[in-house]
Amino acid sequence: MRLGRPDLADLVKNSKKYRRLVELTQGPFPSIKEVRHVQRAFRGEPDPKDGDQVETDDDWRSQMKAKFEGDVGLQVVLARHAAGNGQAVA
Repeated sequence: MRLGRPDLADLVKNSKKYRRLVELTQGPFPSIKEVRHVQRAFRGEPDPKDGDQVETDDDWRSQMKAKFEGDVGLQVVLARHAAGNGQAVA
Protein backbone atom coordinates (compact mmCIF):
# COMPACT_ATOMS: atom_id res chain seq x y z
CA MET A 1 0.00 0.00 0.00
CA ARG A 2 2.93 2.27 -0.64
CA LEU A 3 1.03 4.24 -3.26
CA GLY A 4 -1.87 5.08 -0.95
CA ARG A 5 -4.43 2.92 -2.75
CA PRO A 6 -5.77 0.47 -0.15
CA ASP A 7 -8.71 -0.28 -2.45
CA LEU A 8 -6.38 -1.63 -5.15
CA ALA A 9 -4.26 -3.48 -2.60
CA ASP A 10 -7.38 -5.23 -1.29
CA LEU A 11 -8.43 -6.18 -4.83
CA VAL A 12 -5.07 -7.82 -5.48
CA LYS A 13 -4.91 -9.57 -2.12
CA ASN A 14 -8.42 -10.91 -2.51
CA SER A 15 -8.01 -12.02 -6.11
CA LYS A 16 -8.13 -15.68 -7.09
CA LYS A 17 -4.62 -15.53 -8.56
CA TYR A 18 -3.09 -14.15 -5.37
CA ARG A 19 -4.97 -16.58 -3.10
CA ARG A 20 -3.97 -19.56 -5.23
CA LEU A 21 -0.34 -18.46 -5.32
CA VAL A 22 -0.26 -18.07 -1.53
CA GLU A 23 -1.81 -21.53 -1.10
CA LEU A 24 0.76 -23.02 -3.46
CA THR A 25 3.73 -21.54 -1.61
CA GLN A 26 2.64 -22.18 1.99
CA GLY A 27 3.40 -25.89 2.20
CA PRO A 28 6.62 -27.81 1.63
CA PHE A 29 5.36 -29.71 -1.44
CA PRO A 30 2.36 -28.51 -3.42
CA SER A 31 -0.17 -31.07 -4.58
CA ILE A 32 -1.13 -31.39 -8.22
CA LYS A 33 -4.51 -29.94 -7.24
CA GLU A 34 -2.87 -26.75 -5.94
CA VAL A 35 -0.65 -26.43 -9.01
CA ARG A 36 -3.65 -26.84 -11.34
CA HIS A 37 -5.58 -24.17 -9.38
CA VAL A 38 -2.75 -21.70 -9.94
CA GLN A 39 -2.44 -22.61 -13.61
CA ARG A 40 -6.17 -22.07 -14.16
CA ALA A 41 -6.14 -18.78 -12.26
CA PHE A 42 -3.31 -17.34 -14.38
CA ARG A 43 -4.84 -18.61 -17.61
CA GLY A 44 -8.19 -17.10 -16.70
CA GLU A 45 -9.89 -20.51 -16.80
CA PRO A 46 -12.81 -21.28 -14.49
CA ASP A 47 -12.38 -23.75 -11.66
CA PRO A 48 -13.81 -27.14 -12.50
CA LYS A 49 -17.17 -28.17 -11.15
CA ASP A 50 -17.33 -30.57 -8.24
CA GLY A 51 -16.45 -34.02 -9.45
CA ASP A 52 -14.29 -32.75 -12.31
CA GLN A 53 -11.47 -31.92 -9.95
CA VAL A 54 -8.39 -34.10 -9.53
CA GLU A 55 -7.93 -34.63 -5.81
CA THR A 56 -4.63 -36.51 -5.58
CA ASP A 57 -1.42 -36.96 -7.51
CA ASP A 58 -2.39 -40.59 -8.17
CA ASP A 59 -5.72 -39.48 -9.66
CA TRP A 60 -3.87 -37.05 -11.91
CA ARG A 61 -1.43 -39.75 -13.05
CA SER A 62 -4.33 -42.08 -13.84
CA GLN A 63 -6.09 -39.39 -15.88
CA MET A 64 -2.93 -38.53 -17.81
CA LYS A 65 -2.18 -42.21 -18.52
CA ALA A 66 -5.70 -42.63 -19.88
CA LYS A 67 -5.52 -39.40 -21.88
CA PHE A 68 -2.18 -40.25 -23.49
CA GLU A 69 -2.41 -44.04 -23.58
CA GLY A 70 -1.70 -44.11 -27.32
CA ASP A 71 1.48 -42.04 -27.00
CA VAL A 72 4.54 -44.15 -27.84
CA GLY A 73 6.86 -41.96 -25.75
CA LEU A 74 4.68 -42.42 -22.68
CA GLN A 75 4.71 -46.19 -23.16
CA VAL A 76 8.53 -46.16 -23.26
CA VAL A 77 8.73 -44.08 -20.08
CA LEU A 78 6.22 -46.34 -18.28
CA ALA A 79 8.08 -49.46 -19.38
CA ARG A 80 11.40 -48.08 -18.14
CA HIS A 81 9.83 -47.04 -14.86
CA ALA A 82 8.25 -50.46 -14.39
CA ALA A 83 11.53 -52.22 -15.21
CA GLY A 84 13.36 -50.10 -12.66
CA ASN A 85 10.80 -50.79 -9.94
CA GLY A 86 10.00 -54.39 -10.74
CA GLN A 87 6.35 -53.48 -11.38
CA ALA A 88 4.04 -54.26 -14.23
CA VAL A 89 3.06 -51.40 -16.51
CA ALA A 90 -0.45 -50.16 -15.66
